[in-house]
This record gives sequence, C-alpha cells and structure tokens, in this order.
Amino acid sequence: MPQSLGRSGCAGSRTASSVGVDITSVVHGARGTIAVVDEERHPVCVLEQLLQVRMLSGQEPEIARPYVAAQLWHQLKDMVGKELPQALLPGTQDTVVLVAELRKRYPPSEVRSEDAPGVQVWEKIGLYYFYLDMLHDALGVFFGLYEQMLRAQSEGPRVHKGLPLARLHDTFHRMGYRSHSQRYAMLTLCEDAATRQQDPTWNVRGSKWRLVRREGLADETYERYLETTGKVLPKAHPRWTKFPEFVLQNLDQSWLRGPASPDEAQVYWANGHYVGALLGQSPGPYGKRLEWLADYLMSCMAGCRTARRRLTYSSDLDLVCSLETLDADYRSDFGRYFICECKGRQTDAGKSVAFTDFAKFCRVLDSVKCRFGVLFAPEKISGEKAPGSQRQYSEREQRLKVFMDRGIVVVVIKREDVEAVRDGRNLVTMLREKYETVRLDLRDSQRGPGSTGIPAFAAIRKTRGPDGGCA
Repeated sequence: MPQSLGRSGCAGSRTASSVGVDITSVVHGARGTIAVVDEERHPVCVLEQLLQVRMLSGQEPEIARPYVAAQLWHQLKDMVGKELPQALLPGTQDTVVLVAELRKRYPPSEVRSEDAPGVQVWEKIGLYYFYLDMLHDALGVFFGLYEQMLRAQSEGPRVHKGLPLARLHDTFHRMGYRSHSQRYAMLTLCEDAATRQQDPTWNVRGSKWRLVRREGLADETYERYLETTGKVLPKAHPRWTKFPEFVLQNLDQSWLRGPASPDEAQVYWANGHYVGALLGQSPGPYGKRLEWLADYLMSCMAGCRTARRRLTYSSDLDLVCSLETLDADYRSDFGRYFICECKGRQTDAGKSVAFTDFAKFCRVLDSVKCRFGVLFAPEKISGEKAPGSQRQYSEREQRLKVFMDRGIVVVVIKREDVEAVRDGRNLVTMLREKYETVRLDLRDSQRGPGSTGIPAFAAIRKTRGPDGGCA
C-alpha cells in the first residue's frame, strides 16, 4: 500500500506525510472508531484518503462519510466572514445559484492552481455533497470547477485540471455510472501525462490507482498509455494539448470495459471549450475537422465506442460507432453499430451538401447492413428551403422513402446542432428527436434544450469564451 495518496489522489497534491500523520496507523485503527477520531490529530484530508483506500477493498465504514461531511461543513462555516459569503455555504440554496456565486467569488485568475484558496473552497463544497451522498449536486460543483479552470487556461497558459477530473471520476464511480467513471479516470491520466511533459517529476499515482486498482486496467496497459501520450503530446500544437479530451482521442479504447449501466444511458456532457475549439480550427487537415468533432461528440455517449477513418475494400467510413449498452431506450433499434459521415471538405466550405452525397451514404449503410446513420453537415443539404416549400418536402420524401424501402434512418447534424451541444444540449435527446422525426414522419418543431442529466448547467454555461467555448 502506498504511504500517501495525496489530498485529491492526484499528483502534486498535499500528502498525508505533509501533515505528519502515518496513514498506516489510521487504517489499522479505523474500524468502528473512525467517528470519534480527533480532528487535530487526523485531519479531514487524511480521513478522506483512508476512505479512498477502504473503498478499494469494499470495507468503507458507512459511519465515516457523514463524519467527514460534518468536518467539511465546520471548516467552511469557519471561513464565513473571512473568505466566503454566507451564500457559498452548501445547503443554503440551490446548486445552480451556488455555482454561480462561486464563479463570481473566484474568477478564472484565482483557480489556476490546485493549492489556490478558491480551488480548495470549491473542492470542499463538492466533497461535502459527495460524502452526504448528494451526488448530483456534487457533480454540478465539480463540473463547475472544471469549467472555471478551462476558462482560466483560455485566458493564459495551460492549467492542470487533474483535481476536478479525479473528483468527477470518484462521483461517477459512487453513482455506479461505469462508462463515465472509466472515461474520467482516463481523462485524469491524460491530464497527468500532459503535465508530466512539462514537469518530469510530476507524480501520476492519483490516476494510476484509480485505473488499475479500481477500474481493473492492467499495469502494462496503463504504462503503454503513458508511453503513447509521451509520443503524441510533443508533436501536437499547444492549443490542443491543454485539452485532455484531445489526448484521449489519440489513444485506443481498450480502457472501455463492459457495457454502460442503464442509469447513465441518458446522461451526456461534452467539454464546450473543446467543442468550440474544434468548430473553429481542426487539429489535423481541414477535411478531418468534422471527423474529430463527430468522434468526440459520439464518444461522450455512455458505452459508445468510436473508430475514425476505417477503410474497406470499396470505400472509407468516416466514423464507426458501436453501442455497448443494455437495450433500454430508442437506441436498441439501431443495432450494435451505426455509421457517421462527415461532409466538411475544404472545397465544400460555405456550400450546401448535395443530395447525391446523402444517397451515397445510404448505399454505404445498406452495404454494411446498418439501420442508422448520422450525417454531419455543418451548412445544409441542398433542396432545403423555407418550411412548406416544395423542395423541402421533396427532400423529406426521399429520406422517408429510404426508411420505407430499406429500413434505414439517416439523421442530419448541422452546425447549429453542434453549437447547441456545446452550450449544454443533450446529444442523446437530440438524436432521439431527429430519429423519431424521420421514422414517424413528424413535422419539425422548435424544441427547447434537452436535459443533460447533470445539475448546475444553467450556471455553468451561458456565454461563449475566447476560444469558442463557454465562458
């Protein structure tokens, strides 16, 4: 067992040794007596590490969590009048308002380091909800911290964001959201690897024990991912290495183990800053821009495994998606596989996508026996006019005919749809609406933003930032 795991289980955090406590003695003396441990002798950071260690072996004492939450509450309450207004105490108001207050109190310039007072306060509030099993509130707080750190790095150099990513993994793991838990553990690894490129002494144990001990990733696979990131990061532009999502897209997906849980099937969250950056500039050739964007948007769906640019003997597939989920919603009609086609070549910039491209995509779907396809067309499809026009109905009739003749549904994702996802729209809900529109031949209607399944989004995402993301 390691002697210390760090304040958040991330590299660069304060350790148990820094507060003069032997964590081994705490572990052996914790069973049944943790509720009466002296706070001065065993600070909250050490008790929290103890809980993390005990959770790995399935022996976490239930009485410990409310005790740690109570200590966190007292610490935050002592800060009222010094650093925190009354409005920032957890439980005094809605999480949306709480995150908005945190954003005002601690602007991006004050959350550039894990040891910054603003980050510590933000983390304590999230942990308070976490240890009281108010897990959706904890997600809102930790996502708010991650968004604020993204804003900080959009205004200056890269910021290490391992702390909120590790906390998001811990929360999703507690909720039983298997796919999200694995994803955010990998994002923590990618963030640690990016920081280690700048500082070779950076400690990556926080991500390793989460992936190896908790998620069951083999040690060899973990080391291979670290080696791969060491080769990818030096070749990439700094604009992209500051996003752990970009690093993760350059790795294989053998880390995705097992199907997603039914409870997380409707939960969707995408990094709006990264989506905005991909809308504005491609990390590769211009024609690959939509492939990177489509890959990222689809990979954020729970249990969706993606593969870019798969070549066949007759054509090439821009993006192949496979669903590893329990058949619990409309996606069970798709089958295990569906294909995404991206129309964003430089010669087509500013032009509409011809209907012949749409027909060709349908033939590709038919050849691989896929019943569902997504066409990413940032502008529009030729033939679309104002509602009620003859050409609009002609395009609708062609899509309906494809479904009636072949049983294939093709939905179109346009630029305004991607911008809606960037601003917090749920892509799973959006795809369901588009799928039903084609299959049931429904009239298009103006719909409100879909729920993300994660609180505090109204406070987290409102305006666009300088990198095209949300501010």
